[in-house]
Amino acid sequence: MNNIIKPLLIVLLSAISIIGCSEDMKIWRAQSENWSATFQGDGVYTIRYIGEEENVENISYLLKSDTGLTADGNMEDLGSRNEVKVQVVTDNIISNRSILLTIEWNDKKEELTLE
Repeated sequence: MNNIIKPLLIVLLSAISIIGCSEDMKIWRAQSENWSATFQGDGVYTIRYIGEEENVENISYLLKSDTGLTADGNMEDLGSRNEVKVQVVTDNIISNRSILLTIEWNDKKEELTLE
């Protein structure tokens, strides 16, 4: 009887771990004329400049949701990659609602709603 239970238990545990790992992670996205942004449910957000200006300087951004998630930052320029990629601690305050991203640069301002 033990010879049957061990293989069955291994198969069952393997199936449970595969099902648990295959859960889709929520990803919020938005794009404007000058910026593209994504926020992943694991707390990683990426802000990419897609506009046509050569010198993107004095950048500040604020990411916030109505559930209390906030992240902000400032930088002189984006460097050669034209993006900001940061991980924040989410503490389970993410919902399926939209997230507002405000970006200021070169005396300009845009707001994106990530959904």
